[in-house]
Amino acid sequence: MSKNRYNGILLLNKPKGITSHDAVDRIRNIFGQRTVGHTGTLDPLADGLLVICLGKATKISRYLTDCDKSYDATIELGLTSTTLDAEGLDPDQIRSNVPEMTNEQLKTLLTEFVGQQLQQVPVYSAVKVDGERLYKLARKGQETDRPSRDITIHSIELTKFEQTEIKISVSCSKGTYIRTLAADIGDKIGCGAYLSGLTRTMVGRFDLSVAHTIEQLEASTDESILENKLLSVNESLDFAALLVDERVSTLVRNGVALTGSVIQDVDGIFLAGENILIKDQNGSVLAVGTADVDSKTVCPTLQDKIFNYERVIA
Repeated sequence: MSKNRYNGILLLNKPKGITSHDAVDRIRNIFGQRTVGHTGTLDPLADGLLVICLGKATKISRYLTDCDKSYDATIELGLTSTTLDAEGLDPDQIRSNVPEMTNEQLKTLLTEFVGQQLQQVPVYSAVKVDGERLYKLARKGQETDRPSRDITIHSIELTKFEQTEIKISVSCSKGTYIRTLAADIGDKIGCGAYLSGLTRTMVGRFDLSVAHTIEQLEASTDESILENKLLSVNESLDFAALLVDERVSTLVRNGVALTGSVIQDVDGIFLAGENILIKDQNGSVLAVGTADVDSKTVCPTLQDKIFNYERVIA
């Protein structure tokens, strides 16, 4: 494979049936370079938006991971699964009776899951406990205490309810397991449930509607066409920024401390401790970090250090 010819963010519509790792390998082959990574795993049985970073953009993957996500989920009532999705379903299982409910009653029940809460990590997950992944312990038949996470369900919209099938649209914080939510909804109804389908529709402000399929990318053999399918680092990070000239750009690339005297302009409003960018005169991102001061205090006479480096991009 060649050196990093491509640097940017790719919005991929991952199909069902392959892992996120498999999807990254396919993108490596299509773009012909090794430095490729994703910003948040999708289960093999799930499809939808997978945000992939190429080249220098891999340096900002953590900032794209720490954001809210949205999903379209299908929940099957009256059946349960060891994995909470279709993979762990017993084909000989007898369906439990599903209580009669109106749409309005179900909508009211779903509101009880909205808000901040503790969610227990599923038995079959990649989370490590005592150095080993939970799904490996589960396959060995070993029981262990599973950790819980602070998550937030921002909204749940009921889009379909017919007999034993529920379709919902969910907006939630990072780290939320929709499989667990589906099972919890089934328990609340009183009949059990599992997640029978899942599509991730948004990651932060990135939308599935503009994502590319693997087939579309494989058909784009021209380098310029592939280049045009990537978002720049500048387009991908929605942080306020400090603007510097070419002379200071060299200092930034070397991680030199910055004071107010070297800042040409401030783009946006920020508080001390918040993530901000350093950009050059062309608007290209040079570095990502945190502000040591508020934006309103940045001025040429400020001699205090104003920026704490986290990643140099240039």
